[in-house]
Amino acid sequence: MTEEIVFLSLPKIELKALIVDCLAAVLEDYHPAPAAAPQREILSVDGLAQYAGLSKDTIYRKAGRGEIPHSKQGKRLYFDRAEIDAWLMGRKVAPQAVAARAEAYEKKRAAPRRVRP
Repeated sequence: MTEEIVFLSLPKIELKALIVDCLAAVLEDYHPAPAAAPQREILSVDGLAQYAGLSKDTIYRKAGRGEIPHSKQGKRLYFDRAEIDAWLMGRKVAPQAVAARAEAYEKKRAAPRRVRP
């Protein structure tokens, strides 16, 4: 590979801007700017009902029992969407577990019933 020297004849201001731009590009490659922190989305009871497809009564009941992550300010409940997503996804059911429960249900249902005399 041959090295080539290029002479630029630019005004001092343009040359300075060119050098600054080149240095900024090189620094960006080695030290990218930190990503902005994601904005937290806070949901009300109405917002959560619409987002998760739950009734308001179910939301109040689960929040009262401590089953759903929430914050309370006075009488109002607030829900962090990221925490709700984690809560919803943490309740996944494996297909094998569903099949086993369905099989047990079918066996129980197929068992002969006792007739009372």
